[in-house]
Amino acid sequence: MTKNDKVLLIIIITITVLSFLVLYFLKLGRDEDKVAIIKVKGKVVQEIQLSRIKEDTTLSVDGLIGKAMIEVNKDGVRIIDAPCKDKICIHMNWAKHHSDSIICIPNQVVIEINEKKENFDVVTE
Repeated sequence: MTKNDKVLLIIIITITVLSFLVLYFLKLGRDEDKVAIIKVKGKVVQEIQLSRIKEDTTLSVDGLIGKAMIEVNKDGVRIIDAPCKDKICIHMNWAKHHSDSIICIPNQVVIEINEKKENFDVVTE
């Protein structure tokens, strides 16, 4: 390995580490914006801003074939009980990050994690 190869390798490693650090710190600021959106049959039935949750909470949502029990805390959301046969939605991990989702197809319950969006009527310049 020549001296120039070593310098190039150090530059590449430095850029890689800095890129990961920037992405990490950008993600930290977005955690306050996480909103759990609960839908039944495609219609929003509840929106929960996760940063406002102080203690673990259990919700009951009426789906197509019965009640789904949903656990919510400041870090994420998950289904803990559902009337569906296979219970796949119960065995899914916590939905914690932007664009995570949990879907119970037989009960038509969908939980998504999205960013909190401001409600603007008009944007002007």
